[in-house]
Amino acid sequence: GAAGGLDSLSEYTLPGGRVCHSFIPGMRNHSAAHSNGPAGTNLSLLSRNPLAATHEFRQACHACYSRIGPRVMDYNYQPEAAHRCKRDVLLCRLKNTDDPTWKRIRPRPARNNFLGAFVLCKEVQERQECQYGENCTFAYCQ
Repeated sequence: GAAGGLDSLSEYTLPGGRVCHSFIPGMRNHSAAHSNGPAGTNLSLLSRNPLAATHEFRQACHACYSRIGPRVMDYNYQPEAAHRCKRDVLLCRLKNTDDPTWKRIRPRPARNNFLGAFVLCKEVQERQECQYGENCTFAYCQ
């Protein structure tokens, strides 16, 4: 895929280098030769996302998804912002809910070989703050 963009929700670039993650279980990252195929290819990959029926996904960047307060969840998504979107941030929100808030999907911790279920960060749940910030290995939301 293009550097800085999301390719079938499986890879994206952060400052400092390319990071690849498979967001769709059982899917492998494709080589650059195969990532620019027809639009139908991407749609078929997205249709296999187990959360597609209950969640919406959106690509954004730090210009249109920006911090609006001091707490870790204090962000606002402004899709109408006039800018050239880098599409290097993956957002998600529940469908059919009263909460219209888009939440950023953080990369899984790279240095962690933990294989159990993810646990929510108690600090974020209680105070919407976390002393570890982006280094926190616990989930911020479900």
